[in-house]
Amino acid sequence: MRKLDFFSAEQQDEFVANVFRLKENGIFLDVGSAHPIVANNTYALEYNFNWTGYCFDLYRIMPGYWDGKEKVWVDSNWYDKRQAPWCQLDVTSEEFTDFLRNHFPKGTIVDYISLDVDMPDRSLSLIALERILNSEIEFKCLTFEHEVYKWGHSYKEAAADLLRKRGFVCIIENTRMYGGGMLPDAQQYNEDWWVHKDHFDQAVLDFHVRNMYYFDAVQALRRSLGNDYTAHRHSNQAFPTQMDYFISDTHQQSHVCLNHPWKPAYNLDLI
Repeated sequence: MRKLDFFSAEQQDEFVANVFRLKENGIFLDVGSAHPIVANNTYALEYNFNWTGYCFDLYRIMPGYWDGKEKVWVDSNWYDKRQAPWCQLDVTSEEFTDFLRNHFPKGTIVDYISLDVDMPDRSLSLIALERILNSEIEFKCLTFEHEVYKWGHSYKEAAADLLRKRGFVCIIENTRMYGGGMLPDAQQYNEDWWVHKDHFDQAVLDFHVRNMYYFDAVQALRRSLGNDYTAHRHSNQAFPTQMDYFISDTHQQSHVCLNHPWKPAYNLDLI
């Protein structure tokens, strides 16, 4: 049985691996990529399956905020860790649309887009989605962070309207996070995960769950599709009793555990 390493904070990478049935040599866009490895949604695709693409963010130093203190993600050594190029772009700008038009000739189809763009006072994922759609590139799969628990339903509903009109189907709706301190777990709805009806078989298109913890949703999808692998999930333990983040490039572990004893979940040899 194949052994796979996953790194997303909420198993977006494992979701993508499953809907594509462990496909090799795919293409991704990581929009709001942050750290090159830790809690990154595309590193596992590159590491396990030889995918390639582009990663976008505005800053080379990102604030971490899970424990209410200022921590730092430093990705200055991006190219020591990743093959995919890192692009410093404002993904809410026309420059981003132009970049996509220039780098993806007509007829190119992107397999997966990770869309997670926000500020402390608002989400920007919807604007970034509009910029992507304006570029007229085709894509098969999208994970969209709407953060209903913080911003209400407006971003989620507007994005859903845009995507459904273009043939997308939401197969995992309102992924639930574990803890976080803002609301009870039951209300921590964070993302919708979409696939395009023209690029997936009926087994994928017929799958639909909503309001589930992301671990449960991904494992239900995995069982439904019959994908066979063992997983090491590095960025969190993926269970409600344990969530650890490791946000250092220097093998100095900086972690926050949400009301639970600390247990290492990250393999530092992979950094």
